[in-house]
Amino acid sequence: MSIYAYKNSIMNSLDFLNNVNQKDFIDGFILHATMTKDNKIISYTPTTANLSTEALQASTLEALEGTTMEELSKLLQRMDGFKKKIIIYVMPLITPQLSDDTVQQINARNWLYIENLKEILLPFKNLKINITSPSRVLVKYMKQQINFLPIGRNISPIDLNYQEANFFILPPSMLDAKIIKQELERGTELLIEMITADDMALVFQFFGGTEENTQEEIFQKLHFISAYPNLFYTTFKEKGLFS
Repeated sequence: MSIYAYKNSIMNSLDFLNNVNQKDFIDGFILHATMTKDNKIISYTPTTANLSTEALQASTLEALEGTTMEELSKLLQRMDGFKKKIIIYVMPLITPQLSDDTVQQINARNWLYIENLKEILLPFKNLKINITSPSRVLVKYMKQQINFLPIGRNISPIDLNYQEANFFILPPSMLDAKIIKQELERGTELLIEMITADDMALVFQFFGGTEENTQEEIFQKLHFISAYPNLFYTTFKEKGLFS
């Protein structure tokens, strides 16, 4: 069982990384990445970004100076020696309306996106990096180009396809004891993502149910992503679920 921190709006990047490093119960953190109009891979935090993901993708790197985004390569360089896990969310590109004329264009840009990401990640094999995406196409391309890293997929209620991957990230709304237990028995690595207070409430409710033994067994086999890792840890430690 692991806990990963999702950066919130309270801390700046340096304070956030220091906080992650200082907390033994936090095993790593989340980065978001996307590609700009001029094909540069940038890192940003959706909760603190000056612009939406779509606006970032429609801008050049030069036009984004002064925003909270940062080139992914420069951020990783500053993290040399970081020992905890980094999970990079590779966000889907906004695409034009699908047609016979645009399919090839869309596929080529997605391929370039992952190709550029691969070139950035190759020098940082000393870092514990995992990559994941909600896009089936991007996961497919990552498996073809970045097979030197663990690759995951973000699952949603509108896309339940467990495409072959090393791990899966699910929202709390998809917590179902029977399904979760079934996937765990198959050896599936599952991470539950909690971004909002409502997400946290759903997880608290799920593990505060009546089937205590079953729920505890499930809890120990899951991994968790939280924007409130301290609260998550202290609350469940009181329940006796952390040693």
